[in-house]
Amino acid sequence: HNLACLDEGKLQLFAILRYVDMLFLTPESADKFMEVFEVPQEKKQSCCRKSRSAVNIYLFMKNIASKSCTVIVSDGLRKAYIHSDLCDDTSSKYHSRYIKTCKVVDTYGTSRAFVAGLYLNNCYQISD
Repeated sequence: HNLACLDEGKLQLFAILRYVDMLFLTPESADKFMEVFEVPQEKKQSCCRKSRSAVNIYLFMKNIASKSCTVIVSDGLRKAYIHSDLCDDTSSKYHSRYIKTCKVVDTYGTSRAFVAGLYLNNCYQISD
């Protein structure tokens, strides 16, 4: 889904989001997502914008769907900020290219990721 068209299809996409188990966004897409869906900003914030986005979108998704959704905000290179039920209170940042622990995220481009040792090839992808 192109975020530039979200205003027109906002209700349609909102309905789809209730069934999404994973969101993979670029930092720019995360900002646009939060703007379009008016995602509330939590009072307790970490210093990193990408990390904040991951936490805020995770809480938003959990609220609208009443279930957990793994949220990854990544530059598509070697940095990924993830928030899911695997995390405690804040999102975590991973650099590793290998699966070493249950919390390592390995990104390949913008549509595939290793999360908690599980290879996910069909991640729900939103690009700008």
